[in-house]
Parts: sequence; C-alpha cells; structure tokens
Amino acid sequence: GFEFDNNYHIEEIRTKPSGDEYRLVNLKTNIYEYQFRLKAFLTDFGRIKIAKIALQNIDNVVRIQTDSITLFIIESVDLYKLQINSSF
Repeated sequence: GFEFDNNYHIEEIRTKPSGDEYRLVNLKTNIYEYQFRLKAFLTDFGRIKIAKIALQNIDNVVRIQTDSITLFIIESVDLYKLQINSSF
C-alpha cells in the first residue's frame, strides 16, 4: 500500500455563513471504499471518440448515441478508412 504523511486530505471546502465546512478523505483507510468519478470520465472520453468518427461522415449521420453512430449510406463506403485516433 501507499504511505501518507498526513491522515486526511481535504476533498472539498464549502464557505457558509455559519463557517467553513470541509469534506475530508481519510488517507489511512482502504482507498477502494471511496467512489471515484471514473464513470463520468469514461463517458466523456467515449463521446469525444464517437464525435470525431461522426464528423468524418457528418452528411450521412442519422443518430449519435454514447456508444454508436447510425449512418444513412446509399452507396458503399469503406468504414475502415475512417480515422480512429486514440488521442484527444
């Protein structure tokens, strides 16, 4: 495991008329007990990827969803020629 010099990390500070309120993370407990915002990051990452692919053939796009693109194509198009980059 990791060794931390401090026992707590300040995750959030809220200023209220009655005084400041702090949300702390105990660094001495198991890190897997906390919920991370990885799900939101992955969804956003997927949206960017889908958008980049859709923009290459935007005239034929019917619908874009988080994990798919629906294209209206009358003629044959080689979908493997669409550039899929792993960088933002």
